[in-house]
Amino acid sequence: MAKDEQLPLEKEDLSYDDRVEIEILSQSVNHGCELCDQRAFADAEAILRNSLKMLQQMDMLAIDETCFRAGLLKLAIATMSQEKWSDSEAILSRLVSLETPMGVDDAFTSEACFFMAQIYLARHEFDESLEYCQRARVGQRRLLGVQDLTYQRSTRLLTLIFGTRGDHTSSAAYRQLMPLETWIDNSDIAVLPWTYQGIGISFQLQAEAEKFLASNPVGRSFLSDPAPLGAQLRAAAEKGDINVIRLLISRGINVDLADKEDSTALQLACSSGYFKIAELLIQNGADVNRSNKGGRTPLNGAAKEGHRDIVKLLLEHDAEVDSLDERQVMTALIHSAAYGHGAIVQELLTKGAQLDAKSAASCVEPEKTALAFAAWKGHADIVATLIKAGADVNTRDKHWRTPLISAAQQTYNDKVLRLLLQAGADVSAADNHNCSAVEMAKKNKILSTVNLLMEYADA
Repeated sequence: MAKDEQLPLEKEDLSYDDRVEIEILSQSVNHGCELCDQRAFADAEAILRNSLKMLQQMDMLAIDETCFRAGLLKLAIATMSQEKWSDSEAILSRLVSLETPMGVDDAFTSEACFFMAQIYLARHEFDESLEYCQRARVGQRRLLGVQDLTYQRSTRLLTLIFGTRGDHTSSAAYRQLMPLETWIDNSDIAVLPWTYQGIGISFQLQAEAEKFLASNPVGRSFLSDPAPLGAQLRAAAEKGDINVIRLLISRGINVDLADKEDSTALQLACSSGYFKIAELLIQNGADVNRSNKGGRTPLNGAAKEGHRDIVKLLLEHDAEVDSLDERQVMTALIHSAAYGHGAIVQELLTKGAQLDAKSAASCVEPEKTALAFAAWKGHADIVATLIKAGADVNTRDKHWRTPLISAAQQTYNDKVLRLLLQAGADVSAADNHNCSAVEMAKKNKILSTVNLLMEYADA
């Protein structure tokens, strides 16, 4: 052995402090990988960069190589998700160039090659893209077999590479190697889900898949959704991914594509509270009054969830203020009053919402007005607003309960009760079981309410 040649360190050759530091850094890398899986990409990047740098400085590659390689791959994914393309390429290149224990590509190398293929494809550097994609397929086939979705994903990418460069014969040949179902598997349809808004690969792939299925008689039977792109649009609207929405709109997608429940991207964005997405969809022709099979409109959803800015946006674009949710037949005013959204109640009243519209007879709380719901739920500020607007304080629901009787069911509701009583609520009114507000409070053992009601009964 040469004088300066040294044997590689084994774990037992390390000091106790070194072993502890290895364990701490390994745990830190694992934590960074978990954050990446949870899509906390900025935090993942910061942790992984620091931990991997310290491992490298300590010359720990031979000691915990799997941890290091896994960390590099997740770091690449984290940077890609933030569109740091030069960083991503440098990290992936390094991972691809690392020697593997067996001298052949492992799962980390194969995955890195797969991502590199897509980066080159985005630049239309087809030869390099093909080289990396074929290398990824070889590694994935050896490790996982041809039936694994990871391998089929690389095969799918090959069809896209050949198709994009104009070699449709090769594209079709590779496409024939894949089960038809994999072309419309929404969970895997995006080749690079972290970055498709940046380089558009997912859109191109889905367009290719849609074209293939539409021209194939067997494939048409799989298209219960109008298009995989419609599912992508709705998912982006529900999760708040405006970049995906912009990309799909730029490619001319119909923004009103609905799922099997007739829910559209606008309905989902309004319920989820994504103002900018709702605004973008409306600007591109989304129907503000379209309802799903349950009758829910964008306005109903926004009012129920308390998104005042979206309610205002919809009303400014001619949303029907008294449109009904047919599943519960509750107007936007009833929704906002029941869930305690006072600012939205004001907004809807300004636009002429019907004060005394009632919920459906089929509701859990049938034929109640907005005032009755607000009183029942104890929303004193909304009760005051509705009374001031002229709501009927003695209206009755299906069970003949007045707002006062409904309010008397709840504890700590004295403020609501006083507002109703001062506005002329009838203390003696009884429901269809001959139960008045006083009797309701006695039944529920709410002594303060009984005393308050008796004051007005004796007046």
